[in-house]
Amino acid sequence: MFLLSVACAAVATTLAMPIINQVQVTNEPTLSVTMDLAARLITCVPGLSNAPGGTVLLGEIWPLSDGARMSCLTRYFLLLVHGTGSKGSESWASGPYVRVLPITGKRYKPCYIDLPNRSIGDAQLTAEYVVAAIKFLAPRSSTKKVAVIGHSQGAGLNIPWALQFWPSTQALVSSFIALAGDFHGTTTSVLLCGTAVSFCAASVKQQTKGSRYLAAQNSAAMGSARSALVPTTSIFTRLDDVIQPEGPTNAEATSFLPGASNFALQDATICGSIHYANHVAMLTDSAAFGLAKAALENPTAPVFDRSYCSHIRESPASSFTGLGGLLSGGMADMLAIARSSVEGIRAEPALKSYVCERGFATQCAD
Repeated sequence: MFLLSVACAAVATTLAMPIINQVQVTNEPTLSVTMDLAARLITCVPGLSNAPGGTVLLGEIWPLSDGARMSCLTRYFLLLVHGTGSKGSESWASGPYVRVLPITGKRYKPCYIDLPNRSIGDAQLTAEYVVAAIKFLAPRSSTKKVAVIGHSQGAGLNIPWALQFWPSTQALVSSFIALAGDFHGTTTSVLLCGTAVSFCAASVKQQTKGSRYLAAQNSAAMGSARSALVPTTSIFTRLDDVIQPEGPTNAEATSFLPGASNFALQDATICGSIHYANHVAMLTDSAAFGLAKAALENPTAPVFDRSYCSHIRESPASSFTGLGGLLSGGMADMLAIARSSVEGIRAEPALKSYVCERGFATQCAD
């Protein structure tokens, strides 16, 4: 059980009944994941000494189970959600969202979560960890909200599913920033798995364009995540080597989300066609970071500073290129496991009963 001070234990928030697109939601699925369990999987970075809101060195990363160092209230909690085949520590700990963002002026406190089984299992369950993490962190912020940044599956499936089926989280999220989020699925997953009926990880099946999971998430029914449910910014690269299509126009991109601010790094208004970034590089790319920072500062109308096309302004000497190589190798290993008969399945997991109860599908598990 994580430990909190008496003052922290007293922090609470009262959630009004959520209203989505004029539809009142009177109940939500019961979480199978407790906030206690989610907290054990979250690691936060306090910030830099002498920086606004920071009291210890950035290198001192601590888990939320360490109650002695848990701050009761912080100004801006930022939940970082990793993608398929990775871990929170691998995707975020050595990158700019943890190493640079806390020194940009606002009291950002980045927190990354290690989702179970490297997010290769059923994304419906993985999304519950995101719900629990949001509900754990938001009351401990002085704004009673948390910003969320996701990469790949974390952005395209886990966070949208959490917001759609646990709509009380919408009031707790100040902004949602997607890095290479496959909102509409990818046509490359069959290539990863061999054939449509080959053994493959559950979440890879669910990320396949045309999956039942994505049909429910993009349902025409009121309240679905087919359009932005909270202030959302989607940042993607047309040169993505993992999820496709990402063009040639924004409307055709799997990362394009109606109602969101959508930015392709290669657009003429951003960095232009010569800007190179692949799927994994989105975690460290300077332009993606600049757009994400702008979205945190202005969630509904981010203004991009083009100097980020060449470097991260706050840390121009920093290089995060090594992280991308490490992640690429790790993800390749995990996808090999995901394709095996040990971890893989032949058919996509059945939709949970709550999906049909809300009217987002007609065929669900009993």
